Amino acid sequence: GTQQIIVKLNDTLIGSYSSSGLRYPKSIKFDPRILHADQINKVEFEFPDAAGVGVLPRRDSHDPFENSL
Repeated sequence: GTQQIIVKLNDTLIGSYSSSGLRYPKSIKFDPRILHADQINKVEFEFPDAAGVGVLPRRDSHDPFENSL
């Protein structure tokens, strides 16, 4: 399927992209004025279409680990 990728720098949206590939190399241009000179700069990547932590895809067949040690 297609995965949406949202990129923020210091809580400012700098890009929103879609990809259906496993890898998505991308150069992102942004206004350098949103960088903090003497503070930590925070980059955030959001994947709103991704499954949550610990959520496995549904399997209609039996669990392959059901009887494993």
